Amino acid sequence: MLEVPTSLDRSRGDIHAAGNPHFSGGPANAIIVARHLADALSRLEPKSREVFQANAQRFIAELNTRLPQWEAKLAPYKGQTIVGYHNAWPYFANRFGLVIDLFLEPKPGIPPTPAHLVEVISAMRERKAKVIIAGPLLGPSHRRDHRRPHQRNRGGRQPFPRRNQGN
Repeated sequence: MLEVPTSLDRSRGDIHAAGNPHFSGGPANAIIVARHLADALSRLEPKSREVFQANAQRFIAELNTRLPQWEAKLAPYKGQTIVGYHNAWPYFANRFGLVIDLFLEPKPGIPPTPAHLVEVISAMRERKAKVIIAGPLLGPSHRRDHRRPHQRNRGGRQPFPRRNQGN
């Protein structure tokens, strides 16, 4: 686990004693998760073991195919700063060589204040950060489009469409 605290202090926000739990943000960690899920499901329903294992292997093969593509696409951005809404991306950042150390939340689990957002915007300008990343668990009200009106996507599409959303 990354970011295991040396001491626990609630004044620092929602700090996790065992380290940052957002390991699924690192694509290679999904391989470990898929294997564990397939094994656990196989123990719970042994008659479906072959299906669980085959699905895990198919997922892992697909991920292994895509990882080099993602690494190539993100390679030009190594070392660049990205802003996170919440500190949910250290595994992703480590994998792709990104710097995610500015957060909209002033402390983990604490909603941003106007004063803090002013500080973040100033730091973004100073460090030339142009991307804010937020997890899918945050609803649309948290992911408002903070760009100026003339820069916004007027087509109504999300910039990163997800598979199997019924579209």
